Amino acid sequence: MGIVTVLYISLGTVGMYQIVKLLYCFGIYITFALQFYVPAEILIPPVVSRISERWELTVDLLIRTALVVFTCVLAILIPQLDLVISLVGSISSRFLALIFPPLLQNLTYHNQGLSPWVIVKNSLISFIGFMGFITGTYISITEIIKRNGRHDNPDVNFFQVQ
Repeated sequence: MGIVTVLYISLGTVGMYQIVKLLYCFGIYITFALQFYVPAEILIPPVVSRISERWELTVDLLIRTALVVFTCVLAILIPQLDLVISLVGSISSRFLALIFPPLLQNLTYHNQGLSPWVIVKNSLISFIGFMGFITGTYISITEIIKRNGRHDNPDVNFFQVQ
């Protein structure tokens, strides 16, 4: 269960819950452009370079709008988004934070004579990251299966033909 879900459950449904919910929504609203900066900088320049200078701003804004609409549609269509985010996070964050950096250091500096301690440290960090990847992915997948297997789940019952 995600941190935000636990926070929502523990706060209840009145008073403080509404304030936290509003602040959380405001935080997402303010930081969404910042979160989208890197994907936009990767996706937009190749497209904009192929059109005339007159339409650059229009196409840039249309692509940004399409990306925002796409993420909103995904958030609406995926019924258990918290579990999908957990699965994607367990896969990608482990690789990006714990597995690849030590391996890249070993591969990049192997000609400079890394000390055995650095190699052991990097191997240990990668191993811990790999174990976190395995356990996190396993737990996320079992939670998805468990939640989809329940018959009292409103998301599942909503799509069943009565």
